[in-house]
Amino acid sequence: MSENQAQHLTKVQGRAYLPVDARIVAFREDHPEWAIETEVTFTDDMNACIVKCSVKDETGRVLANGHKKESSAAFADFVEKAETGAIGRALKLMGYGTLNALNEAGAPCGDKIQTDTPANIPTAEACVSCGCVLTAGQAALAMKRYERLICGACQKGAGK
Repeated sequence: MSENQAQHLTKVQGRAYLPVDARIVAFREDHPEWAIETEVTFTDDMNACIVKCSVKDETGRVLANGHKKESSAAFADFVEKAETGAIGRALKLMGYGTLNALNEAGAPCGDKIQTDTPANIPTAEACVSCGCVLTAGQAALAMKRYERLICGACQKGAGK
């Protein structure tokens, strides 16, 4: 995997995040002969879609799948948003994601984290809705309040 992924980390809602375009670049550098394929399925009213992304090796064997649903009510460019999300999820399953761009202390290479607050150290836990990485503290709180791993952004509108 590309060693320069850490330079592409950004913060989303206060957490480290590796954008999908950086994941794609690293994936293409490592496996130029492999494929990223997407399939879009629209709802009957054409106001929402589900995108399935498959990562395939050079023989066509599926190595990972990712799915994402979006609606026109949420995003004007809902098809693009869903496709990007599905690709990001499939690549995360292949090891191209935020956790792989962090060092063993849970911080981007060269950055420092507060060692007196273990809740700031990312875990392998991810939001069941959007797939973003949760810290240990966020995961514990989500499980206590919602009985599932769900990030703060997805908690809005989520019921118990």
